[in-house]
Amino acid sequence: MNILRQPETRLFERIKNEKINSSSLCCHAIMLSALSRGLSVTILSSQEISNRCEFHGLKYRNTYHQVGHVFEISDGKKNHLLNKSKFFHDDTGFNFSKKNIKDDSAKEKMNSPKGVSFKKTDFNSKFLSSLELTYPLVLKPLFGSMGRGVYTNIKTPEELENIVLSSDAKDLLVEEHIIGDEYRIYMVAGKLYGSVRRNPVHVIGNGKDDVESLINKKNKSKKSKKRPLINTLKAEAYLSSVSRSKHDIPPKGELIKLSDIMGRSSGGDITDTSDSLPEYIIERVDCYADMFSKNLCIGLDVIGNGEEAFILEVNRRPQLSSLLTPDNGVGKNIADAIVEHLYPNSRLAYFCKDDIAIIKNAISRAKRKNQNVTINNTTRKNRVIDYICNDEHYIYYKSPLNINRLMLYREANERGFSITSWKNKSGSTRWSITGSKKSITFRENMPSITTHATRHLTNNKEKTKNKLIQNGIKCPNGIIINPSQTGKALEWFESQAIDSNFMAVVKPFNGSGGRGVISKISDKATLKKAIKSLPDDNIIIEEHMKGSDHRLFVVNGKFHFAIKRHPAHIVGDGVSSIEDLVKIKNKARTCNPYTGKYPIILDESTLQRLQEIGYNASAILNSGEKVYLQTIANIGAGGDSEDITEIVHPEFIKIAEAVHKSFEGLAFCGIDLITDDISQPAQSQQYAVIEVNANCDLAMHHFPTYGSPRNAAGAIIDSLSLGAQDLSILARKITIYGKVQGVGFRRWMLNKAKQKSIRGYVKNLSDGRVEAVVFGTNLAVNEIIRDCHQGCTGSSVSYISIEDFNEETTFDKFNIR
Repeated sequence: MNILRQPETRLFERIKNEKINSSSLCCHAIMLSALSRGLSVTILSSQEISNRCEFHGLKYRNTYHQVGHVFEISDGKKNHLLNKSKFFHDDTGFNFSKKNIKDDSAKEKMNSPKGVSFKKTDFNSKFLSSLELTYPLVLKPLFGSMGRGVYTNIKTPEELENIVLSSDAKDLLVEEHIIGDEYRIYMVAGKLYGSVRRNPVHVIGNGKDDVESLINKKNKSKKSKKRPLINTLKAEAYLSSVSRSKHDIPPKGELIKLSDIMGRSSGGDITDTSDSLPEYIIERVDCYADMFSKNLCIGLDVIGNGEEAFILEVNRRPQLSSLLTPDNGVGKNIADAIVEHLYPNSRLAYFCKDDIAIIKNAISRAKRKNQNVTINNTTRKNRVIDYICNDEHYIYYKSPLNINRLMLYREANERGFSITSWKNKSGSTRWSITGSKKSITFRENMPSITTHATRHLTNNKEKTKNKLIQNGIKCPNGIIINPSQTGKALEWFESQAIDSNFMAVVKPFNGSGGRGVISKISDKATLKKAIKSLPDDNIIIEEHMKGSDHRLFVVNGKFHFAIKRHPAHIVGDGVSSIEDLVKIKNKARTCNPYTGKYPIILDESTLQRLQEIGYNASAILNSGEKVYLQTIANIGAGGDSEDITEIVHPEFIKIAEAVHKSFEGLAFCGIDLITDDISQPAQSQQYAVIEVNANCDLAMHHFPTYGSPRNAAGAIIDSLSLGAQDLSILARKITIYGKVQGVGFRRWMLNKAKQKSIRGYVKNLSDGRVEAVVFGTNLAVNEIIRDCHQGCTGSSVSYISIEDFNEETTFDKFNIR
């Protein structure tokens, strides 16, 4: 399987939240990615577009060559002219039109449904009788798009004749109707990037509203997102054809189909299937890698019947909105994948909060003044260079246990620092980072700047709370009891529950990672049950603060990043059961090096929660309906993380920095804070600091579920002021002799290279040797050469040869060949 890796998606969530129509979203997203990678974008005027068409021998068409859809991207050395998602002049040989994929020369390879194209004027009884097609059939305009004029499930010749005669199209295509799921497959330079499933127009019953009301509610939601609406007249006609009425009140969870036409343009929903595309479809798509390798982006319309994939259409200029903003699922930033393919050495390192407005204004100026308009880092205002986490450093790790340390190692190696590790007398691992000025020792992920006393203090939740209160930091009310003091706990609860809305939270005194936490306790019986469920140890009972859970990351007294944590939840797609939605989400979580080891579990307590809100594991949720499976917002319990660094109000930044300064000898910390809206002033709402973590997770910032990745490890390394190192890049070719094949040598070297931020490759040679090419800092390359002399467990290295590598080849990662 040849799948293009998913690039960094720094501004993905932002483009998803912009209310831009589908046609323009494609161009805006590509331009935004280009600007975020430090490239320039030129919007061509109508006159310039006409000139370019004449130069390339193309026919100028107003609707196809619109201002804002044709633009040029440049890095100062190489220019690319695009028309939406394709090259402006796309001379790739074979014309993959609806008609041509039915030709004998392409039919077998494309595996297209059997069909024939014809002119409406040629349609007669003789033509009808000559059709060697099996009913039911599909009729569509030969040059149509967006589902307009398509008729499906035509069962008789008489029905076909009536539809043809009533069609507005002059050129038509009739083909056999394949029953199955319809997908849009996206390929970049011939490599599979992502996919969506097109769902038929439908509504889901809620047991209260009739079908007409359900359609109106769904259309209201679609309108707010600038999505095509459900055609109520066509829906009524379809309901009538299946003996249903718009006045029917379907039971809760029942899917009511409103059309046979698939896709968003007809009012249907789109589901991201990038991580769940059937294997037999992937195998079929992989066959086309060479055929489409010269195309910038291809959209394949495919029907899968469970065993075989049929190609309906090949789109060389596909809309990207379905994958960018699906109705169900996360989606993927294919716009950024396109730009990264064109400029593989660029990085997402530039952010301007007004980029979308700048793009819109540039298009407007190009139209109004009929002149080209260029946008670059000189013309953009409020340019900010921020810490950027290069996800590629870690994406190939499947939830390693020491991922926080791995990131610290890599960031140290990126900066040319040396790393040494050892065991102390008690057998605990210690390690150090050494620069030109000094060396810092680490225990776990904490530099020695964090003292033992401060670490012990922050481990004690009660002492931490007292320390914070002494420094004027708001914390929730609470008490500490042992399991035998249930009566004391009930008395405290009664004294606090003067307000009928009061709720409590119970957690282990020495707990971490959200384990054992029971929240939203509103009565004494539940409190007693919660206390009884915890181990025989001290227990914390405190006020349950209403609001959202946030983690603020502070290094050396300065706020850096912020995460909002969401309780484990699922979002309905109108088709899948809750159990299946959990499986789909867990599969997606495994792609994240941090959340992969924390799946959502449908245990007894979760099923009980579902039952309390009227659902069970087999229930089908409405498309877009969100159901929370947990009450605590913790990643370890299957929760999601959302980067919110750029919206944190200055008052909360001051609070976070004040918390850090309350402790002496603290290198960095993660502060858990509850409040309703962290973008608003702290004084205008209730808030409280819940915990301070001296050895906090860094990975949640590097790998958020939503939003921009943040380089927390890099921020820590930079704060240590270790001194500048030699960052010159070496390229060496290494040949290893001895017993080095069949012992895991290549896998061992891959892991070493990733730790040291080295790029290149390693491969076996036919004569028993191993060859590797390594690119990295002077220190990192010399260290891996030293490692190769020693070899992995089970190997026996006789000697190695080293030579300069002078080929003009670039590598974006280290891999096994």
